[in-house]
Formats: sequence, structure tokens, C-alpha cells
Amino acid sequence: MTNNKDWFEDEGEAKQESDFYKMKVGDNKVRVLTQFERVDQLFEGEYPNGKYAGMVDEEYRAKGSEKVSTQGWAWGVDRETGGVKIMQFGRGILKLIAGLRASDEYAFNEYPMPYDITIKNTGEGPARYSIVAARKNTEITEDEQVELDKKTAISDIIKKIKEKGGNTDNKAENKAEAGTYPQPEGDIAF
Repeated sequence: MTNNKDWFEDEGEAKQESDFYKMKVGDNKVRVLTQFERVDQLFEGEYPNGKYAGMVDEEYRAKGSEKVSTQGWAWGVDRETGGVKIMQFGRGILKLIAGLRASDEYAFNEYPMPYDITIKNTGEGPARYSIVAARKNTEITEDEQVELDKKTAISDIIKKIKEKGGNTDNKAENKAEAGTYPQPEGDIAF
């Protein structure tokens, strides 16, 4: 009898769990637990389809390259899996969260956010995201707090990425301008 499964389909092998949250098309229910840290990343080729080249520092960012993408990174709870993950949100989502923070009904002054949010992703166009806030404030669970307490600060993760990338030599395939931090090879333990 022939096995109809393709070679790449899961055969019960353990899947590696990532610390990074993966946004999907549709509803993404999350709780942001920490303040966002700014991360600027450089892309080679046409953005946003270019190849990721690494992080950049403030001086490089000030040059005004259109190939630099800015995100905010924070720890958050993925309500689908229950895990605490690094949330990587672009300016569009960050502006929507800032709008909630400044509103009369959903204002908050500190993290964790006092409520969950659902980020709706249509997957198309520059205005593909919208946010719906939960109608009820709830505390994060004790398990979520314990998991968050075990995590490395986002600022320290960014520093480790820059240190690891910044320590690579300038090989032809890894040409780095001053102020850029090439994508590190291998895993970075946080």
C-alpha cells in the first residue's frame, strides 16, 4: 500500500517551539504584557519583499533609508496557544494600540494591558489590520505571570541579537555598513 503523505508532512516529529508570535490572516487574540521596544531592521532589495539583512542602530536609521522597517517588540500572551511570545508589531498595529491607550473607554497607563485585544488581519493592503478590545478588564493568570517572569527582557534580547550579528566578520556574503547588525547565524539563546 502506498503512503499518500508528502515527505514534508508531520510524521509525529516534535515541532520546534518559537519564542516569536506568528500573526495569521483572520482573528489574532493576544494580551500585551510589556512595554514595546523599538526595533529597526534593514532589508536588501525591494521592501517589503526584500531579504532580511539585520538590525540597524539609531545613527543608521537617521540616514532615512526606505529599506528600514520599524517594529515594536513586546512580550505577550498568544490566547490561541496560551504561550508567552515575542509580539513583533509594525507601526500600523502600534498606532491602533496607542489609539486604545488614549481613548476614554480603553485607556491604560501601564503594562500588562488590562484586557485582551483581537487583531483582525485581512491579509491585504496597507490598512489590513484593525483591533477590537475586550469589553472586560481581566488580570493575567498566575501561570502567565510566572512564565513572563522567566523571560529575558526584550531590550536584552535585542542587545544579544546585535552583539551576535555585530561580531560576525565582513565576509562577502555578510557586508555590513557601519551601524547595521547582520542577521546572526544559528540560534540565539534568550
